[in-house]
Amino acid sequence: MEIERAAILFLETGELEEIDISRESLEKNYEDIKGFIQFINENNSIEQYKKSEECEEYCEYSILCNIN
Repeated sequence: MEIERAAILFLETGELEEIDISRESLEKNYEDIKGFIQFINENNSIEQYKKSEECEEYCEYSILCNIN
C-alpha cells in the first residue's frame, strides 16, 4: 500500500495536524531519532545535562534542575 498523506489527531482538542512524509523528511527524522538515542546512551546521569536558562521558578521539574 502506498501512503499518500499522514496526520496526527489530538483527541483532547480534536485538532488534526498534517505530517510531512516526504522521503527527505522521513530520513531527517530518522537521523534525528538516532542522534537522540545516541545522546541518551552516552549521557545517562542527570549531572551531564545542562540546565535550561528558561526555567520558571515554579516548574514541576525544578527538583531535577537543582541537582547540579
